[in-house]
Order: sequence, then structure tokens, then C-alpha cells
Amino acid sequence: MDTTASTFEIENIGLEEGDVIVTTTVNPRHVQLYLIPPEWSYAASDREAIQLDIVTSSKTPDEARLTGQIKLAQQPKVLIQLSDTLHTPGDFLKFRIILTDEVNKPFPRSEHPFDLTIALHHESQHTVASWDSRLAPGDIYSGQHLFADDRDIGDWNLTVTIGEQTTSKRFQVMLHSAPIHKIAIKTDELITRQDTHIAIAVEASYTFGKPLRGTLTLTVSGDDDQRVERSSPIAGNKIVMIPMDEIMSSRDTSAERIIHINASVSSTNGLTQRVYSQARSIPVYPSSYKLEVLRMVDFTPGQNATLFIRVTKANGKPLKELSNSKRSVSVSVKFHNEDSIISRNFVQSLDRDGTAILSLATDSITELLTVEMQYEDVSASITLEPAYSPQIHVLVESSSQYERKEGFTLTLVSSHPMDGVLAVIRKHNGENIPILIYCELQNYHEHFVPLVRPGDVKRVYVFGRFEGTLVQASTPYQEPAPSSRVNLYMNGTNIRVFAKGDSSRVGIAVYEGLLVEDQLESIYARSMFNGSVYPESEDVFPLSINDLIVMPPLQLLETGSQQDTIGTTPLNRLLHWEEGTTSNQKASFQFQPPPHINQLTVSAFVFGPTHGLGIAEPIHWQRQQDLKIYLHIPYSAKKLEPVTVDVYIVNNRLETVQFLLVELLNRANEFQFLNNSGRTDATHKILYGRLMPNEVQRAEFLIRPKKLGSITLKANAYTEGNVIARAETILRTIPESVQQMGSIVRLFSVDNSTESLDEVKIPIPRTVDRGSEKITLSLHREQLQIASLPVSLLLDKLVPADPCTESMKASLTLDVLELAKLEWTERKTLAESMANESTTKILEYSNTNGYFTIPDQHTPSSKCWDTVIAVQALIASNRHLHRTDVEGAIAAALDWLKTQQASDGRFCAEEDEQDGVKAVEKTAHVLLAFLEARKHIWRFVSVIDKARNYLLSSTANLREPRHLALVGHVFQFSLARPTGKENRALIDEQVSHILSELLDRKVQSASGLKMWWNGGTASDLEATAYALLLMTSRKYLFNAAPIVNWIKGQPYRRATSAITPNSHIALRALIEYAKHTTFLEKRYNATIIAGGKSGVLARQELRHDSGNHVLTLPPATRSVSFTISGTISGAMEINYSYMESVTLQTAKFDIELHRYDTSNEDYTDWRVCIRFLPKGFYEKTRMVTCEISFPTGYIALDDSVDELSQRDDVVTTVLRNDETQLSITFEEIGVQQRCFNVTGFRRNVETRQLPGTIKVFDVTDACKYSEPSEAL
Repeated sequence: MDTTASTFEIENIGLEEGDVIVTTTVNPRHVQLYLIPPEWSYAASDREAIQLDIVTSSKTPDEARLTGQIKLAQQPKVLIQLSDTLHTPGDFLKFRIILTDEVNKPFPRSEHPFDLTIALHHESQHTVASWDSRLAPGDIYSGQHLFADDRDIGDWNLTVTIGEQTTSKRFQVMLHSAPIHKIAIKTDELITRQDTHIAIAVEASYTFGKPLRGTLTLTVSGDDDQRVERSSPIAGNKIVMIPMDEIMSSRDTSAERIIHINASVSSTNGLTQRVYSQARSIPVYPSSYKLEVLRMVDFTPGQNATLFIRVTKANGKPLKELSNSKRSVSVSVKFHNEDSIISRNFVQSLDRDGTAILSLATDSITELLTVEMQYEDVSASITLEPAYSPQIHVLVESSSQYERKEGFTLTLVSSHPMDGVLAVIRKHNGENIPILIYCELQNYHEHFVPLVRPGDVKRVYVFGRFEGTLVQASTPYQEPAPSSRVNLYMNGTNIRVFAKGDSSRVGIAVYEGLLVEDQLESIYARSMFNGSVYPESEDVFPLSINDLIVMPPLQLLETGSQQDTIGTTPLNRLLHWEEGTTSNQKASFQFQPPPHINQLTVSAFVFGPTHGLGIAEPIHWQRQQDLKIYLHIPYSAKKLEPVTVDVYIVNNRLETVQFLLVELLNRANEFQFLNNSGRTDATHKILYGRLMPNEVQRAEFLIRPKKLGSITLKANAYTEGNVIARAETILRTIPESVQQMGSIVRLFSVDNSTESLDEVKIPIPRTVDRGSEKITLSLHREQLQIASLPVSLLLDKLVPADPCTESMKASLTLDVLELAKLEWTERKTLAESMANESTTKILEYSNTNGYFTIPDQHTPSSKCWDTVIAVQALIASNRHLHRTDVEGAIAAALDWLKTQQASDGRFCAEEDEQDGVKAVEKTAHVLLAFLEARKHIWRFVSVIDKARNYLLSSTANLREPRHLALVGHVFQFSLARPTGKENRALIDEQVSHILSELLDRKVQSASGLKMWWNGGTASDLEATAYALLLMTSRKYLFNAAPIVNWIKGQPYRRATSAITPNSHIALRALIEYAKHTTFLEKRYNATIIAGGKSGVLARQELRHDSGNHVLTLPPATRSVSFTISGTISGAMEINYSYMESVTLQTAKFDIELHRYDTSNEDYTDWRVCIRFLPKGFYEKTRMVTCEISFPTGYIALDDSVDELSQRDDVVTTVLRNDETQLSITFEEIGVQQRCFNVTGFRRNVETRQLPGTIKVFDVTDACKYSEPSEAL
């Protein structure tokens, strides 16, 4: 830190009256705080931040400039709770949203409700749902979303956006079948090569808690391809001892080795066998300890090098408090320079936690530093090379329980000696505590901060200055712990939640089954509110600074963030999800466990105005029942695929059950029983048996699904004495199909106009599984990515300047105030006064002939240039002043400029006789003056046309980006001021050519986020500003975003005042861009028409005030017509997905079916159309058979069969299976549809009717077929 006093200047960019708000000289050994004037916050909108410019300078000419933001309004912290972070298709995602302050407490009820945008994003389906909502402080938002099928598999994000702040929560949808077993493999915490045996404990049980009995096969293999296998009976647990030499023969103990353990338990019910397996890899360490040496900061020769030493257990876990005899580390340091190597040996003492920070002094000739360390039987080394940029890091170490109870220690480490460092302790409650720390020119310093609890600290910032360079460092975010204590009880069907304080909101979740320890951790780490608590944005937003280095938080002492984690297995099925409110410090909920649920887990949280957020420890409930059964099936199966249904029966009594009956129900005829003596359509199947005391038995059923979708399986168990047990689960039947998906994006930009997109085709093939189509339309109210332009960046400083510059500055300020609808009377009055005074002065420069002469020294300077500059300033100011004398002066000046036009269209040719490029530039600016004088355009149509034609003929001679961008902007601007004589096609062609030339010469940052042009004879800022004006007028807002980002980092409002026609051109360009983005009032009405084969399927509307931004279109949609009217720049995105049968992908025939309206309850008439789908031109068919199987109870009507037999193209018709199946053979089926009619007669009335099918195949070629179609 400097030893001399420095001058600080603090200003509010654009919002402060005058240039500097605070100028003071501060001694560097003091900390001075400033109160922000209240009018600053009144002047900006709710979502803006105060833009500050802080300039520090001393007696030297160097200065450091920091531009940053101070938030005006406190944004809420968004907490998101999910029912789980792992789901399967068919599940409902349940979620809750609450808004809190920094310490997880709700905002006061007096606050206005917050506007939310909630969205669900899928990795391939993009935005699946998006809607607006409002959430009052202290309330809970609860919602849900159904995952329909396998297309929802993948990574998802639930996002909540408030203003510019977005908080997200990640989760996954996956295929998962919950296991019925649980096998745990346990060993000692540390296994080393010095051990003679490995003790492996295997614990095997069912998920419902009963021990798993059977034969254990334990296989252990090392990395030397040695394998050991042991078999033994197991009744729940078993310990097996394996000699180390049998799995590892190598004597090399220097490296970590891995052994692989596989435990398999086989059990049998007397008929079939089940094998349950679990695998685990175990590391074998060469030593019991692990020594780490880490670089904290780079070192500069002549300065100290600082290292972090840590000794842990071999598995990385911290050691318990070390004794004095175990604290020594041997250190050997070698300092390498050009001529010699200097060695130094010493012993470093560790702290009780096994860590130490070592600081080594180097000299100015040190070129390399090698450090070797030894602790017990482990060693480590590190080599450091010098780096010359200053660095600083800060660590927070909590005080030991044997020391102070409150307070913590700040550890500062830097690459250069530190004199004074400013630390800011930011607490969760928003309080900032500044501390000036004197480090006495040391590289390492510890400072104890008293009276502040470590849990109250959100983040610590430190600022140090080294040789004129400011370095900032910070600690990672720390989440506040829930302060509210919550108790949870369940008695029968009554769930009660107790917490201090009334009127608190309560949410509960009930899960099936007993959750084990790792699943209970999942409730805290994944399902509750411990996810993405903080938004992605930082507290401090650096915009631009000279010589500033921002160091990332140091993670040396961090154990790794647990935020936003996703587990490996889902929680059990969610049974209940409800919210309530406390009264008399408790809330009650009623939940009746279904009869087939034997165990469940309840979790809860409380969100109160006094104590904030509190999370209860989950509780378990278990049904007391002598007999229980559990169903276990695979997650899904394909249609007609055999499925094994295992029913586990548990006897909880100490006596034998002599008679046991287990049945599987099929009341809805959704599947067939196999191995059931031919009774495939039975409504139930029963198995008999008996149970020994506390025994678990497995009954097995083999079924085949008949339908697609969800099938509910129900099982019952009976014993004598009416003891009944029930179980229920869902089997999902899926087609043999593959998922296809795609998206279509169309950009649009309307400004009080209408834009239409007619029949945008959706490329879904005819071979799609009917009804599997999923089509959504999203309306993005921005073109995916638009550069951000807050109002404060557009307001100019109204500091004194020449009259022309003052007039332009004042008019731009009035423009922004009007566009942003800011009620800032003081600034508006000042701008109007400046515009009036400067305009009066400019009028004094006018001459009798109409031209102007500006007396101030400036370049370029001439009658023509002075007149253009004056007219430009007068037109800008008179948009707000509406003075008649100014309008008259503008008209007279334009009349004079008309007289200066040459026959070829250029102006003031005598001033630039030898320079064609200057003539083009001057003509472009004069033409802009004519075009901007909108009231007078009709008087100068021929003048404008001649000047434009001159520019069109001269474009080929331009080389510099500034001239190209200027002329392109003039061309595009002339189209917005039509005279009726412009050649639009030629102008568009020239503008496209100019844009192509500009893009070829652009300069871009490595990240691609910034883009600009070299100005040549002018500044880069002018060239880039005209390019932005051109791209904005062409509505290329997305492509122009990098240009805006570059200009925002330039001194576009601090440029030296100059009397030129390019005055404040960069600010003018930014304001023009903001008119299409920031200031664009998004009012629109969009009509979406979904079309299909039969015509219009749906007509829907989206308005600017619609709550939902994503529409779900009918599955049969194949085209979308989109019309939008109003004012908005955005994008329409169509996301579609469908399932396509694997067999249909190779099918050779397409089948279409239509049921006639003449059908009744006894006779059904169908029209069947068949078409051949060849792969090549020469592929043909020969004898083709269409096989029709009628629905249950129907037969083919004889009259329709006779009509088919009489057709010339039919070879034969055959009735089979008692006339329930009709086969029609054709001579040939071609690419043109072959259609025929067939009638079915209902012979019997069946209560359980199966649908009919149609199958087509080539008799002579087995490869040519169609998939059986369930169409009848």
C-alpha cells in the first residue's frame, strides 16, 4: 500500500450533476466510508444499479480507475426444493420455491410480490415449459411436471429468474429399477502393504430389512491378475479373511494399488434361483500417511515463496490432533541460480491439524526453487519457477475449541511484501465490516477477527496494492445454516410439525419405504434447499479497471462444494406432497398410508418470518403387520416380451404359517399369464406354499404384456385367520422404437408492424409411432442473446463544452430520459436549459446566406463542415425544444447546402478537389443532415437522390472500415426516410457488400464476446460506432451484441470534446441499439396455427401479458403458421420429438386405415390402403398378402369377402380361425396406394375385447414386410 496520501474521486456515471461528487485526500493508513446520496437511488429504476467511477491518484501521473456497480434494491435469494433429483419416466417432478434474504428469512410482508419466470430446460428438448408467476414474501410456490416417456431421459434444469438474476437446480431423468436387495462390502478404513490380511465384512439384506440368506461367493482380484475366490453360506452377514500375499505378490510398495471385490449371494425358492451382486474397489496404500506440498502464490525473485503443507491419512481424511512427537517435517530446499545451487535443510513444525504454511526467502538471482519434504515414511517435492505478477490469497481458519469461542483467523499470503491490506468482512445479514490489516512488509500474515462468528460470514474480500497494481482476492461463498429448530412426529394418520413462531409456512414430503443413511443425506443435500442457493452473479461487478488483478478463491482448505449435487440412485417413490401454516407453533397434516404401503419416511421444513428456514430430521413409520409382501419387477419391458414378477413374502411371526396363498391379479386383461396350463387370459393366478418363522420366501409369476403404457400389478397374500397382505407396483411397457428429435428456430423483429411465417414444415416421417409425437413451440422475447444496456450507461454527463457538443449531449440526455420514462426533474431541467443556451449560441454563428461559421478552433473546418455540424446539433436539440427560429435556421442552412451540390451529387466539391474519399465522407454527412430534417425532406427529393447516387457510385473506392460503415449507415438510414425515388434493390445490394467487407476486417477477442474495427485515420471507437448503427438498423441485434460489449468498455462518454460531425457517435449508436432492446416496449400478439393432414388442428395465441411462453401442439401437427404483430425482437423455436419403430424403419409397406361413419354396433366398415416403400427405383414386389385379424368377437362379413374375390388384382382370399382372420393376396402392390373395403360382423359380445391387427408381407421375399398394426 502506498505510503503517501492519495486523492479519491467518486462519481455516479451519468446520474450525478457535475463530474465529481467526492474529492478528498485520504491517508493510506485509514479507512474512510462514504454515504451514497439518496437521490442516486431515486433516479434509477428498480432493476438498475448505480454505476460508479472511482479514480485513485497520488503525486505521480499514474492513476488506477475502477468502474463498478452498487445494487439499489436487495434481490431475494431463491431456494428451490425438489421431490428428488433423480426421476424415471412416468414420475411427477414436484418442486417448491421460496424467496429469502441473506440469512434465509423471508422479506417483510410490506414488500411487493416478486415477478418470477419459471422454466424447465431439457438437454435436447431445450425449453420444455416456461411461465410467469408472482410470489409474495413468505409464501411458497408449489408446482409439478410430468415426465411422460423415455424422451424425457437426460439432464434437466429448473430455473427461476427474477429480473437479471437466474437460479437453477439440476436433476436427471433416467431408467432405473429399484433393487430388492442391499449388499454392503466393508473393510478397514485404511489398508496398507504392511497388512498381512484383509478383513472383508459382507452385509446382505433385503431393502425391507430382512436378512438375505443363501450362498456367498466372494471374489477378490489384484492388479497382478491374481484372483482369490471364497464360498460360504450367509445369513445376513459374513466376515472373510484374505491373505495379502494371495492377491498381491509384487514387492513394489511405492505406488498405490487397487483390489477389486465382488460379492454375490445366490438364493433359491426350490424352483428358480436369484443372484444378487455388489462390487467395490479398495485402494491399498503404500503408507498410512499422505504428504502434500502445494503452491499458494507464485514467487518473484527477491521475494518470499510460500507453500502450503498438509499431512493427512492415506485416504485424504484429516488426522486427529497430532502429538508433539508427530509434528516434525524434514525440509530440504535448493535455490538454483545461474552459477550455483545453494542448499538449506531444516525441520518444520506442523499445527495440531497437520497443516503448516512455509515461507522461504529468495534473492534477486534465484532462477529455480526445489523443495523436498519427508514425514515419517512418506515424501513429497515441488519445483517453483518465478512469476512476476503480484498475487494475494486469503483463507479463513475457524478458531479451535480450546481457544476463543467466537472469532476466526484470516490468513493472508502474497507474492510480494504486504504493507497494509484492506479486508471487508461481508456477513449474511448484509453488514460489511472493513478492517485495515498491517502486515509489516511480510508475505505471510495471520490476523484474528474477534466478535464475529464464522457461521455469520458470507464472504471475505481483501484488497492489496503492489507497485501500483491493485489485487483483489476473496474466500468462497459460505452458506448460512438453518437457524430454526423443527420437530416432526407421526401418530397414525396424523403428521405434526412443531416450530417456534406462528404463521410459518410448512411443507412436507412422504416417501415410500425406509430410507437408509445415504438416502437421508440425499434429502438434505439434494431434495431440500441446499442446492444452487446463490445466483450466478457476484456481489461486485467489475466493469473496467486499469491494472487490476482479481484472484479466484483459493480452495486449499476446502473439502469440495456439496451444492447442486445429483445422487446415483433415486429416492423411494413419493407418496404425499403438501403445504400448510403453523398455528400455536404447530401444523397438522392428515395422510392415510395406502394398504399396500408398509413403510414410509416423512421429511418437513418450516419457513417462518421470525426464525427463517428450518429443516426437520426425517422420521420413519412402519406398519405393524404379521405378514407382508413386496413386488419386484424390471423398470420396463417391451410388448409381448416375457416378464418375471417376483413376490417376496415376509413372515414376521415366530411361528410357522402352514397355509399360504399368493395371487397376482389381472382384472383389466392387460397381460397374459405364461406357464398357466394354457389359460393365458386368466383374471388371476394363485400359488400355494408355507412359511417358516421369520422367513422370507419368493413366489414367481411369468407374464407377457398386451398393451403399451403403464400396467398396474397388484398382488395379495392370504393365510388362515383372514391375515391379508397387499402390494402394488407399475410395469411400463414400451414399443421397440428409437427416439428422434429436432428443432426449428426462426428469428423475427417487428416494430409496430406484422411479420408472418407461413406453414413452417416439421419433418416428422410417416413411419412414426402414432401418438408418440411431442411438439412444443417456445416464444423467446429476446433473440437468444442480446447485450445488456442499463439506463445508467446511456446517460451523458452534462459538463460544460462548446455549444455544438453541449447541444448534442443535452438532446441525447433528454432522449434517454424520455425512452426510459424516468421522472428525473432536476436532470431534465438541466438538459433543457443547456439545450436552449447552446442552441442560442449556435444561432449566433449563422450568416445571411444560411451557412454557419464556428469561431472555435476545430478540424475539419470549412463553410460546408461548419454548416453540417451546426445543422446536426440544431436538429437534435429542436426535437425537444420545438423553437420556430431554430426550424427556420435549419431550413435556410439546407437551402444553402443545396446550392453547394455539384452536378455529380457531391457537396462543396471545391473544398476537396483532389481527395475523393473526403468528398464521399462530406457528402455522407450532408445527406444525413437532409434525411434527419424530416419536415423538409419533401423539398429536397432531387438533392437527396443525387447525393445517394453519388455515394452508390463511389462505394467501390472505399477502403477504411470507418468510411464503409458510415456510407452503409447512410444508405440504410435513407431507406427509413423514403423519397419515392430510391432504388431499394441496388441499395440493399450495396449494403450487403459493405457488411461483407466489414465482417472480413473485424477484430475479435479470443472469447468472441467483443468485436470492433480499426479506425485507420480516425479512432477505433468512431469506426465501430458506425458499424453498430448499420447493424442495428438492419435488425442484426444478436450479431451486434459483441460490438456493444466492446463499446461499453471504452471511454465513450469521457472522450475529449471536439467539434466534429461525429460528436458522441458511440453514445448515439448505443442509444439506437437500446431502442430495439432495453427501451423496446414488448407489446405483441402472436397467433400460432397448427396444421396437419386434415387441415387446421389448433389455433392458439400468445400475448405480451401471457403467463405461459411454451405451447404444446397436437401430436398430429406437421406444419406451423406463425404471425406476430406489435413491437418485439425475438425468436420462435419449435422443438419436436417422436418415437419411430425399429421395424418400421426397415418396413417395406405403409398401411392407412379409415373407419366409415356408416358403422354401427353390429357392423363395422373399414377402408384399408396399402403402399409399397421401395429403397431404390428398381425394387418391386410380386405376390403380396394382407392378413387381417379382426377384434375379439368379430368375423369377416361374407358379402365383403365375395366383393374382394371378384377384384381383378386379387389372386385369392382365405378365411382362417373360424372366420376371425382374413388373408387377401394381390398380384402386386406398387408405390401408388391400393385401397379396398372390408366389413366386420360382431358375432359375440365380449367384455374383454382385444384390438385387431393388419399385417402385409411379400410372399416371395421375407425381407419385405410391415409391422403388425393395431388399427382395427
